[in-house]
Parts: sequence; structure tokens; C-alpha cells
Amino acid sequence: MGVIKSREHAAIESIQKTIESGKVGQKFGKLTIQKLSAIDQNGGRRWNCICSCGRKVTFDESRLVEGIMDRCMHCFRAYFESLGIPKSVYYNTVMPNSKGELKGTLYRAWNGIVNCSFSNDPNKIKSYSGRGIVICSDWKKFENFYRDMGDRPEGLELGRIDKNRGWYKENCRWMPNALTKNHRQDISGLFEDDELLSFEPPVVEPPKEEKKTTSQKGMSEKLVSIKMSEQEKINTARANIAAIEKALEALEDVNVE
Repeated sequence: MGVIKSREHAAIESIQKTIESGKVGQKFGKLTIQKLSAIDQNGGRRWNCICSCGRKVTFDESRLVEGIMDRCMHCFRAYFESLGIPKSVYYNTVMPNSKGELKGTLYRAWNGIVNCSFSNDPNKIKSYSGRGIVICSDWKKFENFYRDMGDRPEGLELGRIDKNRGWYKENCRWMPNALTKNHRQDISGLFEDDELLSFEPPVVEPPKEEKKTTSQKGMSEKLVSIKMSEQEKINTARANIAAIEKALEALEDVNVE
């Protein structure tokens, strides 16, 4: 048993070294990859990194590659302060996180759409990235998201106007939670004046219809034919029932005479 375990351990180490050989030492902004931290059940990799300030952090590979995370959280805080972004926007001053993570309400909203866009979870891929619903490149930087969306109004959630499109300025608004859950496409006229901060939904062009292939056309025609034949059967049955009812009425009249 010990031999088997040692072989398994050696195999795991070999795979880890192969993966690390292409990543260790790579730089992403202020971060430098040091070691593979973990591989989740869906194949997503997390890397141990060191920031130029000396702090050690662990991030998902997708966040590093996409340029979302390029420094530790402490350096992010200093960077946001230098841009004049209010601390309450990105940092929970009431319940600060011991790891220095950013937990402000607006930051959490942004972090949520980042997760939907780049998660390795099959369910999220099916619902979002697999359908092309992802965050726009400009919003990969939190400061740009804040520039476009401003402070998060109390009681409202970030929602998409067109549920078939991703997260970008023209397709996002702060909405009541019920609407974000239903992914309503047309939300104009549902609120009183100023309820959504003078909300004016932009015109969003509907997705272009895909041209049907010959096989798809044939399938559609076949379905129409089946529906018509079923309707014909129903009509025939109704006609037969009506004829039988008339015949019975005639027999009753004869018996009466």
C-alpha cells in the first residue's frame, strides 16, 4: 500500500512540475507566479503569487490571464485611493476582512459578474460564458466599472436589460432584485419618476436571426406537416361525432312517430 501511495504521489508531483514549468516566474502586473496552489474539480488552476510589495496571494489562473488581478489586495486599496474612489465602494469598513479582501457592496457586484464570466463551473459556463454572456474587456478593471455605473443605489441590484447579452455599460442598469432574477428585457415604464435615478433604457438591437440550414428547414417543415395531420385527424373526428349525433336524433324522431 505504501508503494502505491508513493507512486501516486510521484505521479502527482510530475504533473504539477509539468504544469508549473510553463507558468512559474511569469509576471502579471505586480504579481509573479511562484507555485501551483491547487486544481479544482473542473480543471481550474490557482496559483501562489508574490506581489512586488512582498505580500503573498493566491489567485485563479483566469483572473491573472484576463488581467483582472495584477496586484495584491492591499496594493489594490492603495491604487483605488490614489484614483479618489471612496473606500466604502470597495472595502467593507464595518466588517473588514482579515485577509485584506475587498468586500464593499459595489466591488461585490463587480466581482459577481467576473465570476460568472470566467468560472470553470459547468453550470455557470452553460448559463453565461458558454452563451457568450461575459463582462466586456473595459470592465475587467474595477475602476472602469465604477466610472460607468457609479455608486450602487440602496436596495438595487446590477441587471442586464437584454438577457442574451453580456455586461457592458449600455446593457446594464441598477434594478430591483425581482427584475434581475427574471432577466426582464424590457423594463421601461415599470417605475415611477426618479425611482431608478432617471432611468432611460438604451435601445438594444435584438440578436440577428441565424439562417436555418437545409436540414433545419426540413425538420421545421416536417413538424408543421405533423401538426397539420394531427389537426386534420381532430377535425375528422369532430365531423364523425357530429354525423353520429344527427343520426341518433333522426332515429329518435322515427321512434317517436
